[in-house]
Amino acid sequence: METKEFSYNKIVKNGDDCQVELYYFGTSKKNIDILKVENLLDKFMYNIHHGNAIETMRFLNTMLKDFKQKKLFFDYDAKDRQYSLEYRDSELYCYCTELKNKKNPKIIELEITYTLGEDLEIRKDDKNSDTIEYLTNDDTLATIKNIFNEVKRLKNVDIIKLEYSSKMLIQIYKLFYKEYPDFSNIKETNIKTQTMVYILSELGYPLQDYCNFSSYGNGAPMDLNLATLTRKLFPLAKIEMVNDPIPLNKAAVEVISYTGSRIKDVVADDDKEQELEKLMRLSQIMYSSRNRVSPIGDIEKVKEDTNCTQEEIQTNLQLIKSIEESI
Repeated sequence: METKEFSYNKIVKNGDDCQVELYYFGTSKKNIDILKVENLLDKFMYNIHHGNAIETMRFLNTMLKDFKQKKLFFDYDAKDRQYSLEYRDSELYCYCTELKNKKNPKIIELEITYTLGEDLEIRKDDKNSDTIEYLTNDDTLATIKNIFNEVKRLKNVDIIKLEYSSKMLIQIYKLFYKEYPDFSNIKETNIKTQTMVYILSELGYPLQDYCNFSSYGNGAPMDLNLATLTRKLFPLAKIEMVNDPIPLNKAAVEVISYTGSRIKDVVADDDKEQELEKLMRLSQIMYSSRNRVSPIGDIEKVKEDTNCTQEEIQTNLQLIKSIEESI
């Protein structure tokens, strides 16, 4: 198969204080859907926070794993810091970061540059302060040490691979929703994952490490570790299959599949946004009735707490009660 070239070049402004730029050129002998790759990179540029250079490269390496990299340049310029990365043939060629004054971002407190084959170059651009005093400050020395370690790690950044917890989550998601998740659809996948894991934990089937749910304001319950995990898997986009799946308990499989089917019957909507709203209201009502009102399940108090209608509350609580009685 002939070698195909691929290039991507985009500059994106995310608000008034942040701009990101990505240039990539590579080749591949595989039959790759280029439009699919470009769409995923667009989502990465517009929807992901890029403040962590190592995470940025892990995301990029994962999304572009089917290409042989020839050149990659990435620049992140925000209110608190700036960094730029250049790779040539997958080797870190240049790294530069600027640490900005928190009160006045126009003042560069420190600029550190790494170039292949050379030592770190450290520059203090603010002429209004004592350079020696600044560079021997404990906080500054700690920052320099962290950046030195960051450069070492940037020389060898792995791609994202499915681990035990992420495999388990994906398999349960497939049983519950009858489809694999698309982690590039950040909002949808996070809402569906949070709702699923919360409901299953309340039914006695908790997913280890993801059971610390809290309701912020009077909204749907969320587990921050779970949100972090779904975001971490963004570069994998739409999952097609899970290699070496985790063996699941047969009884748990039946409960998960049954619960998902019952919930789908109630929340299914041609309008995806409406379907997500129904899912969030279900977990919101369930959480409120069990954790935020007394006595538990008081419909009038749940109505006041959630701003949901009495019909919504009764329908959703009856659904959960029916599922509990059936499993």
